[in-house]
Amino acid sequence: MSNNIITTDLQSQEVSDALIELYELELSSTTTLYFHAGVDETLSDIEYDGNTYIALPLILDGIEASSDGATNRPTLTVANVTNIFKAALSDEGFDFEDLIGKRITRRQTLEKYLSTAQYEFPKKVYLLDRISSQNNVLVSFELSAPFDVSGIRIPNRVVVGKYCSWLYQGYDTAEKGGCTWTQASSLNYNGTNYEAFFDIDDRPLIEFGLVTFSSWVSGTYALDDFVSHAGKTWRSQTDTNTDTPGASINWKEVIEWTQWDLLVSYSVGAYVKSGNNIWKALRASTNNTPVTGSLYWTRVDYCGKTLNSCKCRFQFKPTTEGVASSIKETDKVLPFGAFPGSVKFK
Repeated sequence: MSNNIITTDLQSQEVSDALIELYELELSSTTTLYFHAGVDETLSDIEYDGNTYIALPLILDGIEASSDGATNRPTLTVANVTNIFKAALSDEGFDFEDLIGKRITRRQTLEKYLSTAQYEFPKKVYLLDRISSQNNVLVSFELSAPFDVSGIRIPNRVVVGKYCSWLYQGYDTAEKGGCTWTQASSLNYNGTNYEAFFDIDDRPLIEFGLVTFSSWVSGTYALDDFVSHAGKTWRSQTDTNTDTPGASINWKEVIEWTQWDLLVSYSVGAYVKSGNNIWKALRASTNNTPVTGSLYWTRVDYCGKTLNSCKCRFQFKPTTEGVASSIKETDKVLPFGAFPGSVKFK
């Protein structure tokens, strides 16, 4: 009945009866962050249903349902500000990766019902599934829909299609979750230690100088041949490769990094290693240490949370130069139960 009333109100809505969108992000079992995207271009707090919703710039796109029955995966884009989350969680070490798997609820009502909380539209509930992009201004999350049956979650955690539900490096960095990929992105292969960095698009991130790249010319290339072309570097994904790099799936872009140096002046787009992570320069930088939330750097060694992203790491096989091969060690079972066929996580 209440939905019919508010729908009728919306159809005959006056200018003063603005549609209000409110968001509730469950940060933990005891902490929920209440926020809105602003009303009438103001940043005032909104009181509704006993809660105070603060202003936080955001856009929620792609919530429309598909006619073919496929589950939509909306995108939530928020301002890259961490102080709000640090204060709510009392955690100075907060990182946006900590929000993966959290539940967010969108509530809609008309402005005239803010004081009474009498009527509202059906709630939309999603999970923050992965970071799709991040820079010094904005962070975008891909959302998934939790499928709850009478309040019971089967099998005790959400499984969404081809995507991994674990917090990346969560077991090593936060002592929680099933992803056991190390914080240093290191592994031992046949008695030798290697670093295996990849970005969100599964592009290998390798140390400058480990591989010699010849300039690409039209011809035939073998598996794991490395070339430079059009200002980028590439690895052949197949034998007898005659395709042009950048125009074929038979080539994978490879990104080189150097060790960060306080005394070096870096240009926009430079890649460096600092601490356990790989960073990309967002602007010309000198004397600016790469850290989370920096205006000068953004971390790039994130997991794409797909099956291939998982295989790049846990089925890593090195080339003779010690960098990631396009071949995977498929006899190694994915170790933590994120995908069908992997070892059960206890």
